[in-house]
Amino acid sequence: MSSLQRRIKIGYDLLAHLWGSKSRYRIHSPLVYTFVTEVLPHKEEAVFNRIHKLRESLSQTEDIISWEELGAGSLHFPQASASVKDLVRRVVRRHREGALLYRICKHYAPTCGLELGTHLGISSIYQALGMEEGRLMSIEGVPAFARLADKNLRDAGVEVELRVGKFEHILSQLAREGYHPDYIFLDGNHTYEATKAYFQFLLPMLADGGILVLDDIYWSGGMRRAWREISDHPEVSVSLDLFFFGVCFIRRPQAKEHFPLRFLPF
Repeated sequence: MSSLQRRIKIGYDLLAHLWGSKSRYRIHSPLVYTFVTEVLPHKEEAVFNRIHKLRESLSQTEDIISWEELGAGSLHFPQASASVKDLVRRVVRRHREGALLYRICKHYAPTCGLELGTHLGISSIYQALGMEEGRLMSIEGVPAFARLADKNLRDAGVEVELRVGKFEHILSQLAREGYHPDYIFLDGNHTYEATKAYFQFLLPMLADGGILVLDDIYWSGGMRRAWREISDHPEVSVSLDLFFFGVCFIRRPQAKEHFPLRFLPF
């Protein structure tokens, strides 16, 4: 499928999602109602100012970054290189998406968070700011991205444990160490096979009552399939389809519920 065809397909999927999504008035689950009324609505916070300043600085940076493509590639960069300012303009996390990650972390207050896919560190900053009493670890497979992310994290004044290497190698090491996060943001290799493999590996590590957030669940046919299978998994008690994100609550045991919700990050 070409880049243009994929964009058209995503646009049709978004319209269908918006048509079928639920409002707060059609939700009876207390957990989901709280998410819709207290977490989902956008709110500006003073702490976002440091991210806005960082974005502004990066958007003027002409430095070229080259990388080896490790996942499913990008809709925006058929070549594996780009200037920092182009990365910020075209692929770095949109503010309202980052702000939602911040609110999820702030509301549910995880103590041990794990992010797969640091990229330039913008999403990491939002989540770390929300985890006021917790600690975030982020894994990045591309050394060039990790170097810039490390600088951006320090410039933003947040503490994130950044590990660089192949996801599967680092995850295996964390499992041997007895690492058990209660919050995971999966934003790495956007293929069906990789997403399912990471989910199956991470699920036993994820603490009971934990939260798993998946990025770009409608990015491709493979990602849509992976999201359907993950949200149907018996240990995912509540799944929220926000189109741009999928949010899974792990409650063992609890009656299974699935909700498509309206979220526009524009």
